[in-house]
Amino acid sequence: MSASMPWLTLIVFSPLAGALLLAFVPSEHKEAHRMVGGFFALLSLLFFLPVAAGFDASQAGLQFTTAAENAAWIPSIGARYHLGIDGLSLWLVGLTTVLGVVAAMAGVTSIQTASRTYYAGLLTLLTAVLGALCSVDLLLFALFWELMLLPLALLVGSWGDRQRVAAATKLFVVTLVCSMPMMAAIFYLWVKGGSTSFDLADIAATAQGLPVGVQQALFLAFCLAFFVKLPIPPLHTWLPEAHAQTSTAGSFVLGAIVFQAGTYGLVRFAMPLFPDAVYWAAPAIGILSVIAIVYGAIIAVTQRDMKKMIAFSSVSHLGFITLGLFAINQVGVTGALVQSLAHSVTAGALFLLAGVLIDRYESRSVDDYGGLAAKMPVFALLFVFLIMAYAGVPGLIGFVGEFLVLAATAGSWAFSLNPGNAHFGSLPTGPDTTALILASLAGLRVVVGAIYLLGLTKRLMLGSITGSRFSKATDVTWAEAAPLLPLVLLSLWVGLQPGFFTSRMDASVKGLLSGLAEHATLAKETAETMAGQQSDVESWNRDGRSPEAWPLQRKQAAANGEAPAAEGSAAQPGAAHQGGHP
Repeated sequence: MSASMPWLTLIVFSPLAGALLLAFVPSEHKEAHRMVGGFFALLSLLFFLPVAAGFDASQAGLQFTTAAENAAWIPSIGARYHLGIDGLSLWLVGLTTVLGVVAAMAGVTSIQTASRTYYAGLLTLLTAVLGALCSVDLLLFALFWELMLLPLALLVGSWGDRQRVAAATKLFVVTLVCSMPMMAAIFYLWVKGGSTSFDLADIAATAQGLPVGVQQALFLAFCLAFFVKLPIPPLHTWLPEAHAQTSTAGSFVLGAIVFQAGTYGLVRFAMPLFPDAVYWAAPAIGILSVIAIVYGAIIAVTQRDMKKMIAFSSVSHLGFITLGLFAINQVGVTGALVQSLAHSVTAGALFLLAGVLIDRYESRSVDDYGGLAAKMPVFALLFVFLIMAYAGVPGLIGFVGEFLVLAATAGSWAFSLNPGNAHFGSLPTGPDTTALILASLAGLRVVVGAIYLLGLTKRLMLGSITGSRFSKATDVTWAEAAPLLPLVLLSLWVGLQPGFFTSRMDASVKGLLSGLAEHATLAKETAETMAGQQSDVESWNRDGRSPEAWPLQRKQAAANGEAPAAEGSAAQPGAAHQGGHP
């Protein structure tokens, strides 16, 4: 693989080239629109493959940045065209390219009018999302971030039900308004840094030296922009109506592709730039995340509209991302990144499945369906499989992220309301009470999720045939099933081989966490203690001296005639850190 090949530029801008080409294809040539859209979406995926193959998992820093991809863009203000990729963004970029191909396939059956507009909007949106996921310069990131708005509003508002324009307008206005404080914060940091650079390293040096109160205000400005994309209540109100009103393909794009940018913004910008604010805000964000998880699941139970049910359950699933990130430990951040992948795959698949029924029978109400398994066995098989993946059944993609986030939350110091008295999870006194409560409440999603997901499955698949229109129902066609097959394969691959994905995140996640601990000032003691405890436990686990190994050690000691060490003594992890201090 050529080291001088600008792979990231090719990944980002190949969809935009397709969108520009579509301007020259006559509007009546629907098949040509589909071919151009599918080809250029696939081209972006093909350009990603050598990046995935050549990625060095041992490196924490940015990779695949050629000289042309870190060059002056607007020299007079210090803006640079700077792209890069690391373990935090690798799979977000890769999955976005896959989902772009799936969205192009979904348009074949979902979009029957103005197909040129759909594929041009989709390809432009892909460039905006991929550009944001690869940007290292903050002004460049802001450009791609705002570029998402127009094609996204177009995709939501051009096809669907009668209120689709109102839903698209609300999406556009809410997202734009919430992003304005972040734009102001970026320019504030640029001015404070001497108005010479927007590059992440230079902006970080400026931001980390600011007073704690200023860091907190700027951090909230960044989070507002990213939380509305995820979305965290009360910033979620635009989401259910947008899903309900738009087309199947629009729901897929909205539910699978766009959320990736919110996750990336938090781990690439908000968290590294403002380390003190991260520790300060973690308990509140943890509580907000759990509210999102529980609230979204409970509201989903009450929904009879299929799309709104999936939309509210998405709010619940996305809460695990912020919960894992702000646990501020290796397991939590890794779990959050995996959960971002899992949500995009499974929620996107459910919107496609719901769309098959809605496009055929023109009803979103679950009460209008029943007995479909008898008439549509392949559809039923795909539906049950993907429902299980969405619910988090072990061995499938949904399980990995949720399990890691729950485990990380239960042992996190970051959520402690009194960090000085917190205890790391391996101490004999147990984890911090606040963390345990948050983990327990978040775990309720498994129970509540089972209620609405199994209820939905029973109502659609196993009930009686409630309408004469189902008496001649036919199974899914190849055109309807084709977009689902890559999502099924990803559900199995990530679920059965999560280490393949998480191993490529590890070095970058550790770099993020060590950077937070190193640059914290007000939270220095807590940050250093958390980092030290994490290192301590990792070391003990590597040496076979974790709590799980203590019974074997006692047996070995007894066999050798030695006195075994008492649990919680200085010979065991955490004993040197009682009370939360080194």
